[in-house]
Amino acid sequence: MPKLLLIQAGGGSRKGLSSTQSKYPSLALGIVAALTPPTWEIKVLDCLCEDFTNHEADLVAITAYTPTIKSAYSISRHYRSRNIPVVIGGIHATLLPEEVIQYCDTVVTGEAENVWPEIIRDFEKGELKKIYHSTTGSNHFVAPDRKYSNPAFKLTNIQASRGCPNNCDFCSVTLLSGKTFRKRPVDEIIRDWKNIKEEFVWFSDDNLFGFSRQDREWAGNLFSEITQQQLVKNWMCFAGVHSLTDEKTIALAAESGCKIIYIGFETLDPVTLKSVNKNPEQVRYYNKVIGLLHKYGISVLAGIMLGFDYDTPDTIERRIDFVLESDIDSYFLTVTTPMPGTRLFNRYRNEGRLRYTHFPEDWTHFDWTQMVYKPEKMTILEAEEAIGSAYQKAYAYQTIKDKYRNTRNLLNSPDTAMLNYLSNMDFRSTFLKQQ
Repeated sequence: MPKLLLIQAGGGSRKGLSSTQSKYPSLALGIVAALTPPTWEIKVLDCLCEDFTNHEADLVAITAYTPTIKSAYSISRHYRSRNIPVVIGGIHATLLPEEVIQYCDTVVTGEAENVWPEIIRDFEKGELKKIYHSTTGSNHFVAPDRKYSNPAFKLTNIQASRGCPNNCDFCSVTLLSGKTFRKRPVDEIIRDWKNIKEEFVWFSDDNLFGFSRQDREWAGNLFSEITQQQLVKNWMCFAGVHSLTDEKTIALAAESGCKIIYIGFETLDPVTLKSVNKNPEQVRYYNKVIGLLHKYGISVLAGIMLGFDYDTPDTIERRIDFVLESDIDSYFLTVTTPMPGTRLFNRYRNEGRLRYTHFPEDWTHFDWTQMVYKPEKMTILEAEEAIGSAYQKAYAYQTIKDKYRNTRNLLNSPDTAMLNYLSNMDFRSTFLKQQ
């Protein structure tokens, strides 16, 4: 029986987002395992939560993010030196296949469903190609084989949709999953949901509530099915500001177990949002959306970006003041990072404003915790000092305790307040290590 080793690459230059312990298993590895014929013996190694160790294999497949790609190349070198072929896929491979192919035998771009069975067949015939391009389009996603999930994970993830029509300058979602919002049939999601043993689930969709009235009807149907089939468990998801205006759908989400929604607020400045091709009108709805979610007992995890072109120390401070003075429950403060393939990266590269250009070694800096480019209105040092002060203020222990008390009182739910408290403490551990 041939042996397949599936690896999620880990590592990074510092203890940033690329090397914190993962809280849930890799969907990509589970999907590839599900696509592999039963005639193969499969081993899964998630190096975001465990150290790399050598395992026997006839074929190795690695997935990696940009800040972990250097680790993927090191693992690939380890196996190729033993004449074991290595396949690399994932977001970085999709964005930069011409780089990745220099460090492996085969590159996969795009989603695995359309090409992995062909890769296995070609390998078995001894005809493995250098590159396989996958196309997007189907709304029938392969459910991950969950028996390979590490039992140490306290929560798991599920995917109900793919794709995003917004195409923000800093985001690589459309480059991997396309601009069409593809909704998985509700019955398929429910079958996958029934196989989940964990008590907390993260929908890894980029916007579970979608972008249109029809999308929200689909989401509402999903939430209703979870409730009606008595499958309620705690869950969280990503959603956009403008998708959270339909009170009926929000009520259905709460009834089905939704406890936290991650919202990409990014900034308070409409001009900055417009400069990165994100809807500037969303700023007017921030407090309304927070209040509406709280009405139904759902807490708000705010995604905030620091270090935009138009940022100054004052705008960063005002952004943090809003986070702390508002009823936001928890907050994820990342540094604006131009990821390869995005319009933001291409712009800064063409303007000579990238701080790091020695690739692939320098990809480890692109972990959303470091200034990797020169902004327009600050020096890099000024930006780093302003962001460091923001971290110290937002993630001070007393501040996190105050947020816990506010959430507990607003939602009358010690459990939901504790979920957000633990999130903020986790972010504190991650971001304050950078200082």
